[in-house]
Amino acid sequence: MNPRHSRDTHPLVRIPRILDRLGRLAIGYRLIPAESAEADAIADWIEASFPFNYTQIDWSKVPGHTCLKWHDEDLLSSSIAALTSHVAADTIVVVTWSDASRPSLELRLCDALEVGAALFEGGDDTWILSERENWCVEVHHEGTLCLGSGQRRPPVAPVA
Repeated sequence: MNPRHSRDTHPLVRIPRILDRLGRLAIGYRLIPAESAEADAIADWIEASFPFNYTQIDWSKVPGHTCLKWHDEDLLSSSIAALTSHVAADTIVVVTWSDASRPSLELRLCDALEVGAALFEGGDDTWILSERENWCVEVHHEGTLCLGSGQRRPPVAPVA
């Protein structure tokens, strides 16, 4: 029996429907283990590149961002496709969630859109990002979908 505070981070436990859909569609992907150094680096990049208001990016402080409201998970993929229409479909992206016990996925943008609603069904906030191209899409559970470019912020000096 697992200790009460342990978290099972196995992909088949944390994202089974997503993995099933990827497998059925024969989509290639790479798993980034939850709670790994690579997963931490992804979270660090998001937090260093975007201002946050609690657990959500503060899009009002991101110049040139675009936000939409959403109400139906089945339509999210088409909305994200519209927001990212200027991005090459074969761009490698990372999909990550606010639940740190879920592994992240690295795959092509077109493939992320192909699996669609499966990415959002857990109700967690979802980020689809390209660190190389310096942009991020945030799907927030309260009904906002936003895209913007990262702004590197200077590190906060420690208080003496």
